[in-house]
Amino acid sequence: MALVIARVLRVRDWRVYGAIFLWACTRQAIQSGNVTLLLTFGAALAWRRRNRPWLVECAVDAAVSLKLFLWLIVTRRFRAAIVAVPS
Repeated sequence: MALVIARVLRVRDWRVYGAIFLWACTRQAIQSGNVTLLLTFGAALAWRRRNRPWLVECAVDAAVSLKLFLWLIVTRRFRAAIVAVPS
């Protein structure tokens, strides 16, 4: 996921990709399955497409909704999670 984020931001320097994997926070997020990388992807997509308000809104809404939905699942509020899913 970290590579995809760098790719969306059009990072071309190979040293940046190396630094991503050497950074302890990235390794910890990958190992623990942290949702932070998904939120970072939404922020990177919003930044990359900042001149298109509709895409920015969709990226931010999806990231926030995903975080809240996963929070409901993790805290075992399954009934609320089922109701939160749009029909």
